[in-house]
Amino acid sequence: MREENALKGAEKEDDIKDILGYVVSNLEAG
Repeated sequence: MREENALKGAEKEDDIKDILGYVVSNLEAG
């Protein structure tokens, strides 16, 4: 169970990075 939670946490971190990158790219383009 702990390993699964760790993987989910990593996935969430990747999602946050993707979202931040998306926002930053939009701000730079805008």
